Amino acid sequence: MLKLNNFKLFLILSVFVLAGCAMHAAYDDLIDNKYLSVDPLPGPDSPYVGTWTTNMVGSLVCIKINPDGTAKYCQNKMNGTVEKIYAKIYKEANGDLFLINEAGVRYKIIDYSSNYIDTTAYGSKFRFIPGVKSANCEDFLQN
Repeated sequence: MLKLNNFKLFLILSVFVLAGCAMHAAYDDLIDNKYLSVDPLPGPDSPYVGTWTTNMVGSLVCIKINPDGTAKYCQNKMNGTVEKIYAKIYKEANGDLFLINEAGVRYKIIDYSSNYIDTTAYGSKFRFIPGVKSANCEDFLQN
């Protein structure tokens, strides 16, 4: 019984440590915002050019990626607020591809095709699928 309690304590502490690491990474990206210092990566023939949507905790995120590597980012939250900001695709020196928005939030693009964009951000995976699935984001992304 004592071993089980120690194991539970270990699991609980591990979750807090991992969550803390993810939050620390997000905080670092917001403080050291690279948005203005990175150049968009043109990809006119890339399958990631277009409009995409993913579910996140409590919101839908819709993006439009342009052939010149610039993008628009719209987050429609369940509480009714909508955040509309700009973003871009860029490549780091090690070759990793990222989507970054003006707030400094970065999504590492780990795989993509004309049917999906798989990303990771702060310990979570997100799959973007084609199209805009939020009426509150359509006008912003299309103009």
